[in-house]
Amino acid sequence: MAYEWTDPDTEADAIERQAGIAEPPPTRSGIVFGLILPVVVSGIVLLIGMWFAIRYFHLLG
Repeated sequence: MAYEWTDPDTEADAIERQAGIAEPPPTRSGIVFGLILPVVVSGIVLLIGMWFAIRYFHLLG
């Protein structure tokens, strides 16, 4: 087996196939924790920050 120095994932995949290690099935939780949850948390933090800024600087009167 030749070493592919330009793409180490190719060799790693070949070793895993030879060892009989199956690839884990994709899950929806990866999308939730990797994309949706950070966006929601960031939005909540921004809303709270804006609320404090409006109250601190008396922007609404």
